[in-house]
Amino acid sequence: MAPLELVLALGEYDGEPGVRIIVPAQKRDDRQLVNELESAVHCDQGTGLLMRRHLLNALQERLRTPVTGGVRQLACVRPDSFASIERDLGVLSSEQFLIAFAHIVRSLLGPHDIAGHFGGTTLLLLLERGNSRDVEAWCETLLERVSKHVFNLQPGGDGLHATCCIGHSMVSIAHPDLNASVMDALDALRKARTRGAGQIMAIDRVDTDTRVKGYDGVWVKHIKAALMENRFRLVQQPIAALNGGSQIMFDVAIPHARRPGQGSAAL
Repeated sequence: MAPLELVLALGEYDGEPGVRIIVPAQKRDDRQLVNELESAVHCDQGTGLLMRRHLLNALQERLRTPVTGGVRQLACVRPDSFASIERDLGVLSSEQFLIAFAHIVRSLLGPHDIAGHFGGTTLLLLLERGNSRDVEAWCETLLERVSKHVFNLQPGGDGLHATCCIGHSMVSIAHPDLNASVMDALDALRKARTRGAGQIMAIDRVDTDTRVKGYDGVWVKHIKAALMENRFRLVQQPIAALNGGSQIMFDVAIPHARRPGQGSAAL
């Protein structure tokens, strides 16, 4: 049952006092209307993904905002053997295939991901994940989802099975460069396609600062765990002078004992 809003107002009818019952028109959500209009202008109607110019604008805008944690990677996704699919099924059915393929990609996107049509049958995506392994896992999931999907494109015809290739590249945290990252992702896609169908290739030209931050993040976790488990201990080792001097010196280190079977490491 749908809710109904009524407004009562005093009035007159034929000179007699009365009460008017008003059913107001449904309130319009201006913000939702603006979003729908922007989506209609910026996105492909069939796939719901951004068109190239608006995709590049959205990527540039996002990269201006520093990432608070995790990694950013660009991924290029392209279905395999589309020329053969188009030749066998025709133009209209092959277009339906591209729409269905894009819907599979879109169904796997996270809330902060950006995706759109880059050119031809290639989709370009910005993936924001906790680490590089999460991006690799997403790519593997997409390959599996596409390979298991049956594309029913013609009434009464046999379903089509397809594969795709993915090339992805790291976006620098310290100095994000959209052009360089896109070119790396495209290069990775080309190398993946030379290996055959259903392949993934990554290119990581990440800068030194990003690598250092990644290593620091790993060590911070180890240090915090050692502190919480009281595994630090102070040790000192005497240093003997080769010239036989009487000055006494010690080398001081703070190793932390690892769990049984792991030995120890000095910090």
